Amino acid sequence: MVIVYHEVEPYKEMLAHVFGALKPGGRFVIVDNMPHKTRSRPRQDQMKNHVLSPELTEAELKAAGFEITSRQDDFVDRADEEDTKWMIVSRRPK
Repeated sequence: MVIVYHEVEPYKEMLAHVFGALKPGGRFVIVDNMPHKTRSRPRQDQMKNHVLSPELTEAELKAAGFEITSRQDDFVDRADEEDTKWMIVSRRPK
């Protein structure tokens, strides 16, 4: 899921559907825009700027039953453009 997770509402239901569709060990990868000024604000505030923190997303994935296999906060980092994207690789437990 690339640069769209921050738009998903209701995200809990979507995560439940993805979890149910994956076989045990199946992976779910999310890449999204890193918030800069709003990183510590609530989800709704971040969504307004089309960003979402990896911390919030990781917690949501874990709450949905996923295991986090890797997280890279600087997956794409273009400092001169103030454009950073993070990536979280998760999986359905085996």
